[in-house]
Amino acid sequence: MDTVIAMNRHGREPGEASSEALMPPEAHLAMPVQLLDTWRARSASPVPSPDTATLRARAFVFTLTLALTGFGTSEIIAVVSPAGATWLQVVFAALFAVTFAWIAFAAAGAVVGCWRLAAMRLRPAPAEPAGPLGRNALVMPIYNEDSTAVFGRLAAMAEDLADNDLGAHFDIMVLSDTREAGIAEAEMAAAKRLRALMSGRVAVH
Repeated sequence: MDTVIAMNRHGREPGEASSEALMPPEAHLAMPVQLLDTWRARSASPVPSPDTATLRARAFVFTLTLALTGFGTSEIIAVVSPAGATWLQVVFAALFAVTFAWIAFAAAGAVVGCWRLAAMRLRPAPAEPAGPLGRNALVMPIYNEDSTAVFGRLAAMAEDLADNDLGAHFDIMVLSDTREAGIAEAEMAAAKRLRALMSGRVAVH
């Protein structure tokens, strides 16, 4: 980060290409024609069947929702029935049951979530083996911002990736929507300096 700040203060790095294109090369993808007026059921991905834990969680949520809704509705009926319920009170009790069922459903889901989190902490799941990293894009959208601060943070991330031998798996993509000409020029200059700094270690576009 200090390197980029110093470059911003003291000008262009030696050997930096002033007109180097910062856009990545085009990579055309195949665009096969897809017919949307027909449905091929065989080509659809099969819907996975829920496991036992999921079925138990769903049963618990629906059971608790019905129990809470039934209890709450019976209490409302007990409040309005002794004095002789009018049609307006009946409508009120019915609307209460519908709205309370929605609240009870959310509460039951929260209970299941808390229980699952507690179970995971008591019995942590085994670590998944690390898979291939492939190619990844670090996207930084900017809009009329301080180029020194923005590209300083990008430089810190890029340096860390390069130091951990991960630079080949990551590309830094800066998406600028800046409208001020002076700020846009500073962004372009900072991007070129960052590309020169990380040349051969992390790609910058």
